[in-house]
Amino acid sequence: MDKKISLAGLYSAYKRWVINNPGAATDVETVATWSSYFSL
Repeated sequence: MDKKISLAGLYSAYKRWVINNPGAATDVETVATWSSYFSL
């Protein structure tokens, strides 16, 4: 799997999710969950 493509896909999915869930992005649990994806 090409890492660049998967990271780009994750990022666009994250942006879509934030747009659909304003305010949820500041939730500590949510940030921790997304951070674990990006720190892989």
